[in-house]
Amino acid sequence: MAELRLSPNQVTAVAAQIPAAVASAIFYSPDPDDPAMGTLTVPDEYEAVVLAADPDASPQPPRRFTFLEFMDLLTPAEQVAIVESSNINVKIFLLMATGAQYINLDDSRTVAAIEALVPLGLITEERAAAVLTGVAPE
Repeated sequence: MAELRLSPNQVTAVAAQIPAAVASAIFYSPDPDDPAMGTLTVPDEYEAVVLAADPDASPQPPRRFTFLEFMDLLTPAEQVAIVESSNINVKIFLLMATGAQYINLDDSRTVAAIEALVPLGLITEERAAAVLTGVAPE
């Protein structure tokens, strides 16, 4: 087992860069004497993967969302426009997205669906680009 001394923010940065199976195998324990630091315990078989991650990387917004999290990327007006749309392709996307375990913003089907909302007037081109970055509106 390897032990790395990292801050909670660094642990978050590392976890975002490694496969989920690896992230679930590591363990973080806070330092009782220094709350800004702690120890990340890594099984030997995952040490190289974890050490290759940059603990000082800026956190990236998530790229996978539950349906509710995905809907939060849209403004209330956009949500209403999409739900009230009579376009069959919009209805199919909503049906598929509702039943999906998660919505991946890198999936070509998601990108195509969001981009298809623009010519229908359901969302602007700028907002479509913002949704695909994974950042919720303010």
